[in-house]
Amino acid sequence: MTMMVQSVMKKTGINRVTGALTDIFKRGKKAVTGEELAQQFKTWVTSSSLEEKEPIYLKLPEDARSFAAWIAGLPDRDLAAFTGKVADFCKDANFDLAWLTDASLASDPTLKRALEATVLLYCLSYWQADQTQDHIKALGVFQKWREAPMSGKYQDLTQKMFPKLVEQGLVSEPISAPLLFSEEERRSYIVQAIQKAAEQDMAAVLEVLKAVQ
Repeated sequence: MTMMVQSVMKKTGINRVTGALTDIFKRGKKAVTGEELAQQFKTWVTSSSLEEKEPIYLKLPEDARSFAAWIAGLPDRDLAAFTGKVADFCKDANFDLAWLTDASLASDPTLKRALEATVLLYCLSYWQADQTQDHIKALGVFQKWREAPMSGKYQDLTQKMFPKLVEQGLVSEPISAPLLFSEEERRSYIVQAIQKAAEQDMAAVLEVLKAVQ
């Protein structure tokens, strides 16, 4: 490597890209054990205050109305399939979905409210996941990409995403002449740029990912 190239790399920060593959793989999403996942879930539930979750709770009435409209518009076949899922959930919780329409339950309003809340909150959770399924699938692809961004399986996706992210101003092209990059350095730069963009605006990155798949 000539002194001129070394100088340009030092000024542009490209030298920091060299050897970045190891860091990229270290930053990838690693599989966790069941015990680790349990602790992570516990931390997620207990570490945030009620105020931080308040927007979710405040939106429940609106979500309940939207869910009711969604149910009303389902074709009979889809309604039967969804009801079956809810019935299975109720069985796992040791009660029958049909109990909700049992008139005798009115004499125990506390239990009635508990069962109604259990079913409704499950239904809202399922409905929310259904409404955002495209984003969820895109996030799943991104998480897999992050595990091995340089693999042949995801190389094409990386090459398609990067120019689209550049177009939207979410990432920048390398500021030095392309000839100063080795192929490994350029790929490392692209992967790091995509990861940084995701840290700053995951929603925008997922929209790009969906568009290029």
